[in-house]
Amino acid sequence: RRHGRESWTSTGVVLDGGRCHRLTSFHKRFQFPLNGPPAGHGSVPVPVTIHDVARRAMVSPSTVSRALGSSNHVRGATRERVLAAARELGYRPNPAAQSLITGRTGNLGIVVPDLGNPFYTGVLRGVQARARAAGYAVFFADSEEDTAAEASLVRSMARQVDGVIMCSP
Repeated sequence: RRHGRESWTSTGVVLDGGRCHRLTSFHKRFQFPLNGPPAGHGSVPVPVTIHDVARRAMVSPSTVSRALGSSNHVRGATRERVLAAARELGYRPNPAAQSLITGRTGNLGIVVPDLGNPFYTGVLRGVQARARAAGYAVFFADSEEDTAAEASLVRSMARQVDGVIMCSP
């Protein structure tokens, strides 16, 4: 994209009046945030990554990962520097990326035989309240009292949830 004399490219190189700059030197020169030009320059903000936090804190991305996690292999001063950089940049962990690493989704599934039955509505409310308190989201499905549909729903949910609760009629 063109922004005055500067052109942002997908390769991380900025063309400025025919000269090439590495993205980091351009940011330092114009005091732009590490993840792109400021709002109002016609661009969509890019999420802050651990690489951005690492550059700001002057550490490696693996050190950022350890500092943000519960590892005891990071010195206190380094951890504080990483946490301060993450706060300044507005870093938010990517849940999809975390689930790839941990194998946990933070989701639960529940299959009920009949959503029209008031008994199961109460069950769903109770499950959702307890799951939310434990930091889980709940996906629910109605099998319409069809055992073949129940099996299919469980198979479909299995890839997206940490566990499935089955309610029997």
